[in-house]
Amino acid sequence: FIVSFGSIIYLGNRIVGRVNTVLFIAMIAAYLALIGTGISEVKNELLTHAYWPTSILAVPLLLTTFSFQTMLPSLTPYLKRNARALRWVIVGGTTITFIVYLIWQWMVLGIVPVDGPNSLIKALEVGEPITRFLREHVQSHWVSVIAEYFAFFALITSFLGIALGLFDFLADGLKIQNEGKGKIVLSLLIIIPTFVFAAYFERVFLLALDTSGGFGDSILNGIMPVLMVWIGRYIYKFPDDYRTPGGKPLLIVVLLFFVAALVLETLAHTGMICSIFQSCEIFLKEQSEGLY
Repeated sequence: FIVSFGSIIYLGNRIVGRVNTVLFIAMIAAYLALIGTGISEVKNELLTHAYWPTSILAVPLLLTTFSFQTMLPSLTPYLKRNARALRWVIVGGTTITFIVYLIWQWMVLGIVPVDGPNSLIKALEVGEPITRFLREHVQSHWVSVIAEYFAFFALITSFLGIALGLFDFLADGLKIQNEGKGKIVLSLLIIIPTFVFAAYFERVFLLALDTSGGFGDSILNGIMPVLMVWIGRYIYKFPDDYRTPGGKPLLIVVLLFFVAALVLETLAHTGMICSIFQSCEIFLKEQSEGLY
């Protein structure tokens, strides 16, 4: 995986864009096929389950889910700094993603039970993707097969997209030329840590999802951009050729939201509150003891 898809990053934005387009089309085809074959397998009684006390703890995961912002600096020259096109990328991409996730959640939660031998909790315990357990709860063999393909294409497109943004981020931050030996160094800075963590750290993906959202996304994609906009608008008085409406009130609301997410994640890591995964384990224990 690393050799095949990591080498694509080295070839540059346009090659990554073309390869990602093909893979994205394949992912959409797998997704539509999955919904088409799995919709009849959904059990409405499973969708009635609710456990609201832990819902707020999912905020860091939600930030990770929609963490596309690091790609925007790479997309800006790719789209020739067209504000209208970038606006469509952000608003349209986020909306489509939300709808896709919503349908996916509806189907998975309606097929796989919360607890039991092949449940959502069991998948969390063993660190396996839920697509592995789908096959245990469906009558059609194709549902689990298509789900595996969908998960595979989703993983590749996420890897290429995030790596593309990280490539330019590291080149800019470390002042490494995006050519010749510099491209090799940048590629290795992305590929080697990815391989090491994936191969040698158990359940690192689940931990990374929670941590990157609570710390990385709240700071890099929330607090810092708000402060940059505030300083640019109201201190340095940069030209306002294009400005998102809302002014100071909107910036303050966004800032407070991301600060709250950062505080939530800090409290979870210092042990003052449970993380979302610890809460799920507590729920499992309560289930087994008949307390819930």
